[in-house]
Amino acid sequence: SSGETAWEKRYAYRAGRLVKSAQLGSDGKPEVISTYTHNEQGQVLIETAVDRDGNLVHSLEYRYDDQHNLVWKKFSSIQMGTVSSNRYVYNETGHLRRNEINEGPNFIEAIEYEYFPDYFLRIAYHYDPEGELIRKEIENYFGESVFLSSAEKQE
Repeated sequence: SSGETAWEKRYAYRAGRLVKSAQLGSDGKPEVISTYTHNEQGQVLIETAVDRDGNLVHSLEYRYDDQHNLVWKKFSSIQMGTVSSNRYVYNETGHLRRNEINEGPNFIEAIEYEYFPDYFLRIAYHYDPEGELIRKEIENYFGESVFLSSAEKQE
């Protein structure tokens, strides 16, 4: 045994919208149950997850712009006592241009994207809070990394 837990997830939809999901334990019973609230466009606004006993595990909040792009996401973990958020900025063609990552009130990292549509690739430039380049990743349009280059800081 590798020590890994095999999780199975089940989903429930109503009128084409995800309304509930359950992460099942090895006994086949739900370990975590998530419920979802949507806006008029069918986008998720709130995800709330509870454990078997009904205790809040985590919540996610989402905000969208007038073009229906996700512009803000907040994750709150009750069990871990953490809050993180992402702010998303898009270019004029609707592609993600910048993702700003915060943990609590602290700015952690910014990721800026450059697109190469002829090759279905983008470059993700990761910057630390001081604006120094940490690493570059070449990703396909699914966000999967196909090449990683770490930046060496000059002393």
